[in-house]
Amino acid sequence: MNLPRKMKAITLIIIVLLLMPLAIAETGCFTYKDSPFFCSDIQREQAINECQLYGCNVEQTFILKEVVPNQKYLKNANFQQL
Repeated sequence: MNLPRKMKAITLIIIVLLLMPLAIAETGCFTYKDSPFFCSDIQREQAINECQLYGCNVEQTFILKEVVPNQKYLKNANFQQL
């Protein structure tokens, strides 16, 4: 393998490694009414941080892989309040 070809391969590997976290991120609908992110599409980590801040249960206020607004989920969501 010549040098330019190795550089292209290394560059491609670096780009793939940098983009992996974006593909892995778990996003969903956040349904905690007191949060400024209510009815927002956020990442699971952000939902966990919000629930730590507001004392909510992330399992009840974060709907994984759902896009806001999905009226079916919002109507039946178990909204938590302090």
